[in-house]
Formats: sequence, structure tokens, C-alpha cells
Amino acid sequence: MANRNVREEVVRLIIDGKQVTGSYNELKKAQSEVKKSLKGMTEEHKDYNKETAKLSQITRQLEKKKKAINDIGKEWKSQKSIWDRAKATFAGTFAAFQVQNAIGQVQALGRQVVQFIKNLTK
Repeated sequence: MANRNVREEVVRLIIDGKQVTGSYNELKKAQSEVKKSLKGMTEEHKDYNKETAKLSQITRQLEKKKKAINDIGKEWKSQKSIWDRAKATFAGTFAAFQVQNAIGQVQALGRQVVQFIKNLTK
């Protein structure tokens, strides 16, 4: 069985007394809701600073999730598949047989040359 490294992260994010579990989609939804509420506010609004702080916190969590997702993708791409390893093994084995065959042909040619020379000297 293949050796796999598994990393799990749990993020508990509480916004307005409600826990956002931290899945990427939930964070995107929360970010969208905060952005909508900020659209109707001016900087002088009493909740503007509170909402921008929430947005900043959600955005940081989203960036962490994006990085984790990208890291998984990079790791996945860097792993050689079983097929890739099989192809490399086959190619190496095939090359070895080709070299062995070539050596056998050179030896046979050498024997033929020796026999030809013997026949000429008789």
C-alpha cells in the first residue's frame, strides 16, 4: 500500500455568535454576506469597523484554505503514478534486453569473422 501523508485542519471561526465551520464554501458564503452588508455602509457607519474586521478574518481563513488546496494539488502532481513507474521499469528492462541482444550479435559476428579467416587460411 502506498505511503500517504494526510493533514487535516480544523478551523473554528465564530462570527456574530455563530460558528462558521471553516469549509471553503462556507467561508466564501460568509465573505459574500459581509461584502453585501459593507456595500450599503459608509465608513462613518457604527458597524463599519466591525464588518471590515470580520471580512479581514474571513479572508485570512480563505487564503489559508486556498494555500492548503494548492499544496495538495502540487503534492498530487509530484507523485509518480503506478503506470509511470511501470513504464520506466519496462523501458529499463527492454533496454537491458536490447543491450544483451546487441552483445550476442557482436559475439556471433566475431565468431563468423574468425571462422571466415580460418577458412581463408586453409
